[in-house]
Amino acid sequence: MTGAWWRRALRAVAGRRAQLRWVHLVLGGALLMPYYLLTGVVLAMLLRNAVPFTSLAWQLGTFGLALPLAVPTALLPLVRPLEATAARSLCGLPESAELAAGPAGSWDARARTLLWYGLHLAIGGLVSGLTLSLLPASAMLIALPFTDGSYVDEDWPHAFVSALSALAPLAGVLLLGVIMSIAAAAGALLARCAPALLGPAP
Repeated sequence: MTGAWWRRALRAVAGRRAQLRWVHLVLGGALLMPYYLLTGVVLAMLLRNAVPFTSLAWQLGTFGLALPLAVPTALLPLVRPLEATAARSLCGLPESAELAAGPAGSWDARARTLLWYGLHLAIGGLVSGLTLSLLPASAMLIALPFTDGSYVDEDWPHAFVSALSALAPLAGVLLLGVIMSIAAAAGALLARCAPALLGPAP
């Protein structure tokens, strides 16, 4: 019984469906990236002290400013069917879920497309950012015991260094699990919203 529980949990965060949903989230981050870069460049040009690509606070602010610039792209006729196709292929929707096959034909459909696109880019951008920053950190922690020890400060007690080296791989694996769990939860949220926001207009 316990083994079955672990297998279900592992499948939920690392199975094929979770992997495809992760790809879908990264796709949302990729769609946002040109707007993010443009916003960052404009901020750096207009504000002398702006550091939109190095400071976390500035990165979040740039993200918040870029999102409203990107979302109106969803009004282009091809965006709705393309997003529906991507959601159908990557979100692991049930067979009964009916999604739009063509451009939005009403303002209700356009509004729902805007909301979906905003969710896809916002959640995808955040998950992409976590992936790019925390995956290398996880790999570094897992590999820490096998490095040359250059990270060690001479003033650190030997017992502390030994404990750090021994526990680092466990911390790395736990961090990887956190990333995968966040991505799985975010992917499940988008999959839950897809039929309502990308379904045929009433």
